[in-house]
Amino acid sequence: MVILFLLFSIVFSNLNAINVLVYSPAFAASHTNFMARLADTLTEAGHNVTFLVPIVDVARRNQLGVRITTDVVVVEHDELASQESVPFDDSMEVYWTEKTDSSNVEESFKWFFDGMEVGCENLLRQKHIFDLMKSRNFDVAILEPLAVCGLGFFKKLGIEKTILASSCAYYDFLFRHLGEPNEYSYLPALMSTKGEKMSLMERFENYKVSEVQKVFQGMSRGMFKMFDKEQHFYRQYLGKEIPDWRELIPAASLYFTNSNPYLDFPRPVIQKTIPIGGVTVDMEKIKSTKLDSDWDTILSKRRLNLLISFGSMIHSSHMLTPARDNILRVIASQPDVTFIWKYETNDTSFAENLENVVFSQWVPQTALLADTRLSGFLTHGGLGSTNELAHLGKPAIVVPIFGDQYRNAHMLERHGCALIVEKTELDNWKLLKNSVKSILYDGKFKKNAMHLAELLRNQPLKPKELVVKYVEFVAKYGPFPEMDPYVRKLDFIQRNLLDVYLIEIIGHILFFSVIFLMTYLMPVIDIGKRDECIGVKLTKDLVIVEASEEMIARKKSESTSDEMMEAWWKSEMDSTNLRDTFRTNKDSFQMFKWFSSDMKIGCRNFHSRRDIFHQMKSRNFDVAILEPISVCGLGFVNALGIEKIILASSATFFDSVLNYIGEPLDFSYVPSLYSVTGEVMSMAERYENWVVLAFGTR
Repeated sequence: MVILFLLFSIVFSNLNAINVLVYSPAFAASHTNFMARLADTLTEAGHNVTFLVPIVDVARRNQLGVRITTDVVVVEHDELASQESVPFDDSMEVYWTEKTDSSNVEESFKWFFDGMEVGCENLLRQKHIFDLMKSRNFDVAILEPLAVCGLGFFKKLGIEKTILASSCAYYDFLFRHLGEPNEYSYLPALMSTKGEKMSLMERFENYKVSEVQKVFQGMSRGMFKMFDKEQHFYRQYLGKEIPDWRELIPAASLYFTNSNPYLDFPRPVIQKTIPIGGVTVDMEKIKSTKLDSDWDTILSKRRLNLLISFGSMIHSSHMLTPARDNILRVIASQPDVTFIWKYETNDTSFAENLENVVFSQWVPQTALLADTRLSGFLTHGGLGSTNELAHLGKPAIVVPIFGDQYRNAHMLERHGCALIVEKTELDNWKLLKNSVKSILYDGKFKKNAMHLAELLRNQPLKPKELVVKYVEFVAKYGPFPEMDPYVRKLDFIQRNLLDVYLIEIIGHILFFSVIFLMTYLMPVIDIGKRDECIGVKLTKDLVIVEASEEMIARKKSESTSDEMMEAWWKSEMDSTNLRDTFRTNKDSFQMFKWFSSDMKIGCRNFHSRRDIFHQMKSRNFDVAILEPISVCGLGFVNALGIEKIILASSATFFDSVLNYIGEPLDFSYVPSLYSVTGEVMSMAERYENWVVLAFGTR
């Protein structure tokens, strides 16, 4: 009976399994590992996963990263590709001295663009690979949008349900094609060397290094040139009918990003952007991995241990001699600390007199980071290492070398668990020594690192669960054309409301809030609505702040809110009558005047009740929840000493508070709360959409 049950379970699970194609060109271990983790996560969930790996850099041929996914298809270089390809490692050494910015970023990554083009054409030339993939009948395909070759490949295979997956926090060069807002005023671009606090010139550089420019070498320009070349290839080999990559990217059902809201810089995203940052950190596997006796002995020699590693692409052996010698000098100054240095060659004679440094061409990085005896990490700040040290609670010195490593460094620094040392400052004895001592001996860095790790390990939604649930959802219900933001169809002037700003200067936005505590606290505003507005069914602790004499007198002398509501049947609400007077049956009043007046009186009555305040004070609340339609409750909550506050909107959103919470005001295509139009608006309608908030409710 048990055997029959097991057989039935296996058959049933196979019936529900989906066929997933994960496309991952092999050019860098960190990128391939991320995609491999997605493949393994879906395989572990019982789905049929094919991991397709077009080789871009032959040196990464054996760095595929998959552990349990068995259907791995490697697209080897043919004879022509072997002649055209150039090893990526040959281009890495220059990054120790080169500063990448908007003046050279396109040229700086030429090795990448050229390699991806060679890998793309090599894949498309091998028709047997296409035929093999065609026979698998895939339901969903996933790829990293660092190339569009795979998107054309998917389209020819007939796969309509696609998912983009970024192994970096995001790819801002795709924002305009995805419909994501470009917030370069405070959000560091992928290739930015600054954090969120920037001067005018730094914000200008932040914009230039990413956006397409004719003068400046923004990353977008180089990427789009490569995309156009790949598009030429997939149309040449697969058919001219395959759409432009600018159509294929926004057609993706979802966009996975290797970003975590508890770690990354806060930023606005569209609904189909799903953060899965940390999915590569397999805590269960890390906890079960034991260091061998050699590493155990090394960590036990001294009370403190510091790991030094610059990743898989940047080699310590290529470091400038003054920087290397200065690191050795710092190591010599800390005889009570063991330094474990990932070093790519056996030539370490330059440090033969040092007893407290251990060189190794390979280190079990995650196992070392998970060991309580490791005190800190000197790292290049690759996102893989960044996620690992963040999840495992290790303070760090970050020496960013190129790419997104600067951004990752600033991301860690803002959590108070890392110090940044520029690569050009590695030869600065005092700076490096003080940084090492701070990380090792200043307890605040370890405390902050442990706090961050606790947040990440206990986050309510686990990255692996998100991957499985969303891929299954796409397989069943995708694609989702309705989730494609209309902003993509607007030009620069329309998208940024520049035409509207030419008509009138944007006004101030009012900020309102109302309080709801875990104890249901309800100040009475409209006496006639007292019983109707209570609403609670299960909560027993109900505290009602009854109406004052002033409110009762007002009730007798003025029209009720119900009587005022009746007038709305005869009035069209817009930016003029939200603020100005409209007339109904010879009665003159302002829309919402009754609301604001009653709210003021109710707030004054509420705050005058000291007995209510003391009653709430005695409850020792952990969290307060309120609706941001009045600020009365915010002052009350603050006076109670409640620091953990949640805003809850009974409407879709209250656009009057977006500016205060850092949300973008995208009135060029998002209807405001009081708008009478949809997402497709004329200039006059966009103007009205903006004015109804900026001035109508002021």
